[in-house]
Amino acid sequence: MPFLRPLLLLAVLLCAFHGSAAAQIIQGRVLDAVLLQPIPGATVTLLGGRGQSEGRTTTRPDGTFSLQPRAPGTYRLQGERFGYQASRSDTVAIGVRETIEVVLHLSVEPLQIAPLVVTGRRVPPRTAGLELAGFYERESTGFGRFLRREDFEKLANKDLVQVLMRVPGTRQLGGNVIYFPRSSTAGMIQRSQQGRGTHCLPKVYLDGMAVAYDPRSGINGLASPEMLDAVELYSGASQIPVKYGGSDSACGVILMWTRTSR
Repeated sequence: MPFLRPLLLLAVLLCAFHGSAAAQIIQGRVLDAVLLQPIPGATVTLLGGRGQSEGRTTTRPDGTFSLQPRAPGTYRLQGERFGYQASRSDTVAIGVRETIEVVLHLSVEPLQIAPLVVTGRRVPPRTAGLELAGFYERESTGFGRFLRREDFEKLANKDLVQVLMRVPGTRQLGGNVIYFPRSSTAGMIQRSQQGRGTHCLPKVYLDGMAVAYDPRSGINGLASPEMLDAVELYSGASQIPVKYGGSDSACGVILMWTRTSR
């Protein structure tokens, strides 16, 4: 079935997302363009810049759906349902941690309607300190994992290790030590021997300064979530910013920024 570009209407409302680390969300409803009724069971595909699929979902009984782009960028949405013309939208840009609310209109017959309507855009709040530290610039590259103040507030009853353990790719050693699993290590690194294994520990920076910590007490002894504005986690050498790289960063890097560093 041919794709007809103008058949998809996206009424877009963008707002800050206060959820998991560095998440982008595209969510909304698929409606019949004439009856304005929800279309359940429609397939909605997220397409990247080269037209490749970046995710796919099926609408719920009320016509709603949700997709989560892995990184900020420019995407298209493709809508399909048996009995309707398949269609592909114009591009829509989504920034770091933005949520886009959309309405997709599918039709049985071709309709000439606006493919994309942006009704507003609101980005998450920024602090001068994190701006100066280059946090937002690094976050926008898509390398590493990032936590902001709103992420800590969502987990108000957790200590720092418990918060970081919710980030994909982290492991916990003992009670308070965070490390990144890796197949090999190199260079001058800090190691922790607990139980049967020897583990390679990431280098930790607090407000841009390298800090040492006791592997027995871990990073909970350095800061609490209440003290922090942001945390950056880099598990491999290819992710680590040049400024924080080096032979002693072979096991990864954790950057922590306090609220007093504004």
